[in-house]
Amino acid sequence: MPAEIIENLEQQIDIALYLRILNKRKNQILLIAALFTSLAVLHSFIAKPIYRAETKILIQKKTPRASTLQDAVSGQPSSYGADSQYDFEFLLTQISILKSSILAKRVVDVMDFANRAKLPSNCNSTEVLQKMMNAENPRKTYVVKLSIESTDPILAADVANNYTNEYIKFVLKEKSAVSDKALGMLQQRRDELRKKLEESELELQKYGAENKITSFEEEKQDQIKRISNLNADLTEARSKRLELEALYNKYQRLINDGVSLEELPLVKDNPGIQELKSDYFKKEAIYTENLQKFTEDHPIMVQLKTELSNLRGRIRQQIIKAIEGIKSEYETSASREEGLSKALEEEKKLSWEINDKTVKLEDLQREVNADRELYTDLVQKMKEVDLGSEFLISSITVLDKAEVPSRPIKPKKLRDIILALFFGISGGIALAFSLERIDLSVRTSEDIDNYLGLPFLGFIPALNFNNNIAENRLIIYSDSQSSASEALRSIRANINFIFSGQPKPLAFLISSSFPQEGKSFSAVNIAIAMASANEKVLLVDCDLRRPTLHKILEVDNGVGLTDYLSKSAKLEQVIQNTIVDNLSVVTCGKLPNNPVELLESEVMKRFIEEAKNSYFRVIIDSAPILSVTDSLILSHLVDGVIFVIRSGKTPCGIVVDVKKKLLNASAKITGVVLNRINMEKESYYYNYYQYESEKKDGQHTHKHKKSRNRLSED
Repeated sequence: MPAEIIENLEQQIDIALYLRILNKRKNQILLIAALFTSLAVLHSFIAKPIYRAETKILIQKKTPRASTLQDAVSGQPSSYGADSQYDFEFLLTQISILKSSILAKRVVDVMDFANRAKLPSNCNSTEVLQKMMNAENPRKTYVVKLSIESTDPILAADVANNYTNEYIKFVLKEKSAVSDKALGMLQQRRDELRKKLEESELELQKYGAENKITSFEEEKQDQIKRISNLNADLTEARSKRLELEALYNKYQRLINDGVSLEELPLVKDNPGIQELKSDYFKKEAIYTENLQKFTEDHPIMVQLKTELSNLRGRIRQQIIKAIEGIKSEYETSASREEGLSKALEEEKKLSWEINDKTVKLEDLQREVNADRELYTDLVQKMKEVDLGSEFLISSITVLDKAEVPSRPIKPKKLRDIILALFFGISGGIALAFSLERIDLSVRTSEDIDNYLGLPFLGFIPALNFNNNIAENRLIIYSDSQSSASEALRSIRANINFIFSGQPKPLAFLISSSFPQEGKSFSAVNIAIAMASANEKVLLVDCDLRRPTLHKILEVDNGVGLTDYLSKSAKLEQVIQNTIVDNLSVVTCGKLPNNPVELLESEVMKRFIEEAKNSYFRVIIDSAPILSVTDSLILSHLVDGVIFVIRSGKTPCGIVVDVKKKLLNASAKITGVVLNRINMEKESYYYNYYQYESEKKDGQHTHKHKKSRNRLSED
């Protein structure tokens, strides 16, 4: 729950802080806004009105070309030839030409700009004109806006139109010069191509004459047929030779293997040999038949033997002759194959020679054709360029001519005044926050209300002390009629007002963020203020690290709070009377080694309860909150915490952090006291007091003194 409260308070503080700063610095903000606005009004009525004349020009990327004589004469090109893709660099180039000093000089000379603009004799007219002119183009268009600004509206319009005219003339002149230069280059190139064409034609004729050829087409066709026939014959001869070679090799292999000649397939398939064998078998049958009748030496038998031997010899001769015939046929076929192969090679060689000559001839012919085509195209180009130079069509179109402007563009009085007011207020606000960042300390009750949202109990003005410590610190006792005394009584009244519904003894803890903020001084004087109202008050020095109350009140510090907490003394033994009626004090005593353990003990809690039983108000002076945890430990043992802040010294952020720590410790914050207020600087907040107090429900009223800034409630 405390964390949610802190977060909400931080948001409220942020908004309130901004509003407070604006309210605090409102005079400075208004002063700066008034200064800016006054300067804008002064400038609006003193400045000379400026007029702007504007012309729009369409600039094509490429010059439209007249494709025909009719287009050229009519001035309407058949095609603009502009690139389909937008060319931003081209537009930048054209704008650079428009802004160039060359074009500005032409305009100055054409319209006698120096006299018309009434320029001094030593003034550079070209530079003046360039400053007056501006050229720009909208994104993704070929339209250029050319504008001239001048105090003379007629002069502005004339300059804009003259600029456009001179730009068109400049572009046409440049294009004409380019055309003339291109035509000269084309003529030179034409002469070179004509000479080259003549040389290539002469070389073609010479080559044809040397090789006695005009065309190789018929000869190539005949040669193709001869080569085809030779290929067919060679294939047939090679096939037959391979067949005979295989057959011959087969018979040779059979003979080598010891196969009888009569068993060879050649013998079986030869009719002549078979006929001789038939005769042999018949004779052999007769011989066998007669062998039964005659002896082998008988003349008939001898005759039959001779005939059989002759038949065997004839059969063998026929077999050998058949085999030799196969060999002879094989050799003849091989010889024919070799002849055909040589003839084919000769034909191929002749074909290659013809092809080489044909390729050379075709190369020469292609070179002649290429040279003739280049020459023809170049002549056509020259005709087009020559025709285009006579009928040049500008790629620039004036879309809108400049008109004399009827109203100035500068100064725009209302706009300038509104902008000045806006920037003045913005600058004032920025200055206000800058100044506030420089001074982030708490100075006034308004700061307390905005930063903390806590009750403002009152302030204590800055005092000039003398050498007497008691008089310096006990201001309400030593000088009860001073403004500081009145302020302290006002603080007492505001505390009583907060606890008006609780008429019982109360204990208050008084602390600060840092040392030297006046917490002990405030504690002593608030206690005296309460004692002066006939209330028994006990002032306790719980700053167990740097006690000061015994010095301020000039009392003994031999026995004090630490003796009670260590149970070495009773309450009545540590209480001392002071020079102030109804005010008693408990000093620190000896400095302990374990102050935190003593303050957290049950004895400390019992001390506060016993003190409240004997006194109507118990005021506890404790150590600074950010230095040690003593005050946070004591904060939940008392009925309220009074937070002392030194005006103009304690940063706002530190104050907010201290408040968070107190809330996290479940402290009950009664309110804030601003110490050492500079009454001269802060007189706006604290310039008079008003006495007022009333007792409710029939109680009697009494008057008391209050500060102008009344108590803020939670």
